[in-house]
Amino acid sequence: MTFEELIKVREENNLTKAAFAAAIGITPMLQGRYESGKLAIPEKVEEKVTELFLQKKEKKTRKAAKAEKAPAAEAKKPVEKKPAEKKTASRKVKTAAPVVYIQSMMGGSVTPEEVLSRIPKDAEAVYIKPEENMAYWVKGDDGGAVELW
Repeated sequence: MTFEELIKVREENNLTKAAFAAAIGITPMLQGRYESGKLAIPEKVEEKVTELFLQKKEKKTRKAAKAEKAPAAEAKKPVEKKPAEKKTASRKVKTAAPVVYIQSMMGGSVTPEEVLSRIPKDAEAVYIKPEENMAYWVKGDDGGAVELW
């Protein structure tokens, strides 16, 4: 799938970039990069677009689409040599997630895990107010609070 096809699908379904990105499970920033052609569209994204928006149309695999376009593209355009690009170091090194501490103005600190262990497991949202020394939780129409320190 090309970036032009991605734009066409989004526009045919009258979706904003943000709404389209949310529907296919990516960030609006990635959507913009795919539509501008700065990033190649991954096969998983292409499959999701096909699944959600192109079910009625003929599904083509990436290989089949390339095979169809390859002879036509070779006949129309001469091969152009692109200048060599500098290779940059990839950032594929996995790093551990940082530890997050919530610090009170009164001097104590607590981690998000510690806060979550003090509230009901089925809470939908937690709001932390260190200046009040409290964590407020919400579950539907119900809610409550726990002291942090």
